[in-house]
This record gives sequence, structure tokens and C-alpha cells, in this order.
Amino acid sequence: WVRSMEKGRPSRFELLEADNRMALQTLQDTAEDSYGLRDWERYTRQMVHFHLKNAESWGNEKTGADLAAQVDPAFVLDERRSGAGVTAPA
Repeated sequence: WVRSMEKGRPSRFELLEADNRMALQTLQDTAEDSYGLRDWERYTRQMVHFHLKNAESWGNEKTGADLAAQVDPAFVLDERRSGAGVTAPA
């Protein structure tokens, strides 16, 4: 089943063995249950960290601009704020 998915020939989910279906369902349930427990501030800090790291290692040179200027220190990605803190692109 997995091999056919990797080759771009997905089989019907029902054809997957019962134990494997249950294991995948457990993974999905766990992911969905933990979604609301996210630490949005930490998540945003991690995104900024990788953005700045990539900007410094290759992005600034590739674009000819300082991509660190794109970081808004007041912004926190948080779906619970329903738009608060989200700024429209210039």
C-alpha cells in the first residue's frame, strides 16, 4: 500500500491492513488533539529563527536585499486571535 503511494498509484485506504489503518488513525487523532495546545509564541520564534538563518546563509545574497527587514517583532502567528496581529502586505 505504501509503496504504491510512493509510486504515485494510491490504493484505496480500505485496502490497507486493519492494524496499519488503526495506527494511522491514532497518529491523526493525536495530531488533531494536540493542535489546540500549540505554543504560538514559540512557533513564531522558530519561524523567525529559520527565516533569519536562511536570509543570512543565502536569501540576502540571492535577492540583493536584507530579508531580516521583513520580520515584524510585534507579529505572532496565532489563529486564535482571529486576525489580530496580522498585518496586510504592503
